Amino acid sequence: MSAQRLFNISRSELYKLYIEDKLTSREIGCRYNVGWKTICNRLTEYNIPIRNRVEAAKGWNRHPRKGFTIENGYRLIWVEPTSPYRSMIERKSYIREHRLIMAKHLGRCLHKWEQVHHKNGNKLDNQIENLELTMLGAHIRQHNKGYRDGFNKGYYDGKDKKIKDLETRIKELEQSLGRQRL
Repeated sequence: MSAQRLFNISRSELYKLYIEDKLTSREIGCRYNVGWKTICNRLTEYNIPIRNRVEAAKGWNRHPRKGFTIENGYRLIWVEPTSPYRSMIERKSYIREHRLIMAKHLGRCLHKWEQVHHKNGNKLDNQIENLELTMLGAHIRQHNKGYRDGFNKGYYDGKDKKIKDLETRIKELEQSLGRQRL
């Protein structure tokens, strides 16, 4: 008799994940730490229609040419051929998500010389509050200033801490020497 892992998921939960949220059987399997075939078997058991490959490709990131991909830390969004933001495409029908969000926020396409800066430095945090429109030269200066400021802060903070530590150590040594002389 083979050991069988118990896998419990309700029909409504599986239906929501697979049909409404359009997750693949692999993605659902990863969430529940089971194989994709187990999910397919449960879909069949619950009489939930299994999508074919064409239907699955219509999902958000199911097809390599649609949805999104991540490159150099940036999320790239696939853009329809009829999109008004088509002129912002960098290559192969993809636009960096932060540029697309800023363009939608402004209601116009961005020019090539306009840069979108992530204020907190996280390239995947594309909330409009974290984005700032700037020019190429200003963007480079901002980054360099941030590096200089961070270096200087770390340098001076570290230096001051080392001086305080040395002063404390000197006092301790003087006290121990003073006790030894008595």
